[in-house]
Formats: sequence, C-alpha cells, structure tokens
Amino acid sequence: MMVRHVKISGTNYQIGREIAKLAQSDGIELTPSGDPLKNKVQLSYFKTIFQPLYERIRGVADVYGMPLDDYRYALSYLPQFQGAYGCSAVYYPPEMTDRGHGILSRNFDYGTGDFLFREDGEKVTSRPIVFEFYPDEGYPSIAICAYDLLGAVIDGINIYGLTVSILADGIQTFPVQEETINVREVGFHELASMRYVLETCKTVEEAKEALLSIRHYVNYASCHFIIADSSGKSFIFEFSPNRNQAYITDGRGLQCITNHLIFPDAPQKPDKNSLSRLNTLEQSIIQINKLNLDAIKEINGRVANIYVGSIIRTLWHAIYDSTQPSLSVKFYLGDQINPDATINYLYSDYITFVFSSDKK
Repeated sequence: MMVRHVKISGTNYQIGREIAKLAQSDGIELTPSGDPLKNKVQLSYFKTIFQPLYERIRGVADVYGMPLDDYRYALSYLPQFQGAYGCSAVYYPPEMTDRGHGILSRNFDYGTGDFLFREDGEKVTSRPIVFEFYPDEGYPSIAICAYDLLGAVIDGINIYGLTVSILADGIQTFPVQEETINVREVGFHELASMRYVLETCKTVEEAKEALLSIRHYVNYASCHFIIADSSGKSFIFEFSPNRNQAYITDGRGLQCITNHLIFPDAPQKPDKNSLSRLNTLEQSIIQINKLNLDAIKEINGRVANIYVGSIIRTLWHAIYDSTQPSLSVKFYLGDQINPDATINYLYSDYITFVFSSDKK
C-alpha cells in the first residue's frame, strides 16, 4: 500500500484543478461514460445543490481541456479504481473515554486484489489518499479517500468535529458481477454523500437533514453510514433493501455498526460474520468503564483480519477525535508468513493528522 497525504487550500475551482493534476499524474484518463442526458442533469444538480463540488468539476474540466457541455463525459467522477468495502466501527461518546473526548474507531476491510476479489487482479485499494481540504466555500475536512478522487470519502472528519464513516450494509452479495458496477446516475453515489455531509454540516441534526434532502444512488455497493459530532451525539443512516425508505437510528451512548442493517424489523437475515463482529465489539466494551486509546485500539483489533482463508484484510484502522478534531490511522503493509504457516499482519505506525491552526 502507498498512502499519500494531499493538502490543498484555495477556491473550490483551484482544489478541482489540483485534484485533476493528481489524477493525470496517476494516469487517469477521461473517457465517454454514462448517459449524456444524465451527465447534463448531474452537472445542473450539483450546481444547485452543492456548488463547491460544481466548482471543482469546473477545475477538473479545465485541466483536462474538456468543455463542461460535452455531456458524453461524466465529469463529476474521477475513477481511481472501483472497489467494495466491509468494516466495523464504534462511536464512543465523551463520557465513555478517559479523556472525555468523543471517538469514532473504525476498521476498513477489503480484499488485497481487484474489485471482484481476484487476488491476481489490480490492487484497487492500494493507493488511498488522505485529502486535507481548506476550501473558500465549505468546511475544512480531513478524509481518507479511494476509488473516486473527486467526490469519494470512505471516512473523515471536518473542522467542527463532525465525523463520518461508510460501511457496506449487507444487502448486496459479494463479489458482485462486473456488469453491475460503475453506475452513473443523477445525485450522490454512496461515497460522495459523505463528502457533501462533511463540507456542509456541523452537527448530527444538520447531517440528518442533509442526507434526507439529497438524491442517493448506488455506484457499486449499498452502504449505511455512521455519523457523530462534537456534542457526543451519533446516528446510523440506512435504506430499506428496495431503497424506498430511509431509516435513522440515533445513538444512545455507545453505537456500534458492522455490515448488516440494524433498523427495527430489518427484513434481511444478518450475515454471521457481521453479526459476530458486532457482538464481539459490544461485549468487549461493556467490560470496561472508561476507555483509553490503547483499549479502543485493542477492541477494534479483536475484529480485524478475521476473514480466515481469504484475501480480505483490515486495510486501515482509523481513530477520529470529534472533540479535538483529528485523525490517527495505521495502514496495512502486507503479510509475513511464519515457518509454521501462521500469518503476521504488518502495519505502519499510527500517523496523526490535525487541522492547520491558521485555518480554524
């Protein structure tokens, strides 16, 4: 894995230009994709709903020498790779931690091969980027991004301590079929909605309204989200399997989430692996009164790298502090095979990212 930290300040148009230059340096080309009519309406939608992203799209178009009205191209999307996501996450409200800070602790799980879980394929999650944005319009944020350089957020935090994380919700069976991926629709795909929340919301109440007000579609995998703020509030946002109803589950203190729907009377049977991880998290936490960071790391470690015999790994463990907004994260580096055929999973040290003091 090679992880880059990219810090950009300026107008959203300038941020878009810098993202496009990064994409070009990575060899990302723009090719005709999607329905031209939908591409046209998508641009109009973002211009109305999320002006900062529209300005970034303008910057991307200029760097690529592409007129905005060439609707053969889906300019709102810069596909790094396609990929799916699993994961386990816990939100600890301030009263549960020894330092009195709200903490979101999350494992991001995915295969080490391609998006169809083929080990010899393209390593689709081997180049995540920690994007740190200080836009002239919208809230500064630090977020781990992959798959779509322009809009995608896997997890992140903004300068006001609002923290977001996505997790697959178990509606879709993996691996998916190749023809079902890379959907282009009007609205926000499952990762772009988190970019919208980070840059427009300060509190969970604002985030609820934001998520209920926008158009959602699935680009690759149906997901649910956990969102928390600096006051100690959290909630889980998810859709019914046929996506005709949204559900909000408020946290009442501790809130855990893995990869199955948790709203009351959810129709699908939880995956055993996901349910086991959820139970492990909840049972581990109730045994401790006040948790320090070492305990929080150890608890997430209990549900890391448990896909025995597969190529799925916990690719990073991230800790977001919503009280003093920051990110501390370690990244997966590879496997060490021991003489007895057991495996040691190798990780970087934890790396901490904080907001620039002159931008607060």
